Amino acid sequence: MSNSSSGRRPRATDEDILTVLRSTEDPVLSTAEIADHLPIERRTTLDRLRALEDRNLVQSKQIGGRNTVWWLTTTDSDRCAIADDDPFFSKGALFASDEPVDEDEIDDVVYGELEG
Repeated sequence: MSNSSSGRRPRATDEDILTVLRSTEDPVLSTAEIADHLPIERRTTLDRLRALEDRNLVQSKQIGGRNTVWWLTTTDSDRCAIADDDPFFSKGALFASDEPVDEDEIDDVVYGELEG
């Protein structure tokens, strides 16, 4: 990519790079595909992706000679995210107790007595 008229090189933030990965429906993107969305050279994109990988924000796999694909790292918070419309959590508390509950009795409190 060419320099801007002021002589300064275009820049892309880490967040710009991560946004490219977040905004695709593809499970992975190549370095070239990511670079196509950014105002920086492909080599700079590769260096920045490697730095993001060192910080565990993205993962990569080399596929063939010099081709690498990239994807976002799944964090525990992503894996455990609860949808706002999840029916189990969308209603208020069904009951509350100020008394502590013994570990052995928690299922009875949460689920009620099961009829056998």
